[in-house]
Amino acid sequence: MAFQRKDFRREAIISIACVGAVIAIVVGFAVRDAWRTHSGALAGGRERSAVLALVLEEQTRRSVQAIDLSLSDMVETLRQSPDTPDHDPNLTRRLRSRLSELPYVRAFFVVGANGFLLQDTDVDTPCRWRIAIISRSMSTGRIAVFTSDRR
Repeated sequence: MAFQRKDFRREAIISIACVGAVIAIVVGFAVRDAWRTHSGALAGGRERSAVLALVLEEQTRRSVQAIDLSLSDMVETLRQSPDTPDHDPNLTRRLRSRLSELPYVRAFFVVGANGFLLQDTDVDTPCRWRIAIISRSMSTGRIAVFTSDRR
């Protein structure tokens, strides 16, 4: 009887060890699979982030170029017609037309060398008042063109 008891204990220990080994193997495979899934998700996220960064960089570059071209056109228009009156409706219409092509710009402002607002496309700006936009110490004697971003 003592012999059967030892065999039973030995078989029980071997069975528990085998079940433990099988559980360890299953858990090991599950962890490996989870790690591979996690690594794949990270790699995919990095790729998508890199592509998104590239797209945003290109969009920003094109946006700044479009604004630069619009400002250059505005400066050239004012150079060709230096006698343009302040808040000229024709120039304001032309500037607003140009502004409609730039959805990321809220308004154009043209500030004279004396710091006063000469032209603008913003309907909310009290442009008909004689307001000094920049301090006279900032004035360089040339026409300055500023843009204001959308809110």
